[in-house]
Amino acid sequence: MEDFEDLLYKDDKPNAVVIGLASSEFHYEKLNEAFRCLLDGAHLIAIHAGRYYKREDELALGPGCFIKSLKYSANRNAVGKPNSAFFKSALVGMKGILVNTGQYDVFDDIECAVTVGMKGILVNTGQYREGNENKINTKPAVSANLAEAVEEIIRRFIDTIIPTNLLWNSRLLQNVGFPEHVVEETGHCRMSSHQKLANSTSAPQGQRISRKS
Repeated sequence: MEDFEDLLYKDDKPNAVVIGLASSEFHYEKLNEAFRCLLDGAHLIAIHAGRYYKREDELALGPGCFIKSLKYSANRNAVGKPNSAFFKSALVGMKGILVNTGQYDVFDDIECAVTVGMKGILVNTGQYREGNENKINTKPAVSANLAEAVEEIIRRFIDTIIPTNLLWNSRLLQNVGFPEHVVEETGHCRMSSHQKLANSTSAPQGQRISRKS
């Protein structure tokens, strides 16, 4: 494969078998070659072990079934997605922060992410099938598309870092990159609900932030 051309040498003994989405390579001879490498001590690295993926207008087998067959036959474990360690590594240094993930695959993305403490948002485009959100124990939020999922993540972030009795300066949120329509919509709702509380004289110093036009 072109991505690994510079790493392949006929005289070298492979020390890893890396499997991604390469449908043309999933045939008996190639899988058997990978099997023999694993028997000789090579590590099995799964870029992802998806059950299926969207190809044009239909679903097709993902690399997951081939990875499982190699694990079974060679009696080896695989590292990589959707192993929980894959998702935990993304959380290093993020203690106390609400982490959201918006993905298409309810099994290999959402379910595993939720088990390590992330909040899942299932995007119902791509390989999504109706009712997928009900196939795991912790039902995720569902968004119609990725843009909607991003807006939901932004709203959750705002609600996490800004207490509900605050009014924020809309210019400040725009300056740090929040989309204008999200700032306007969320800011208007927050202002309407908490106008009196935030502007009251009893509000703690530093928590009275006026919204400027």
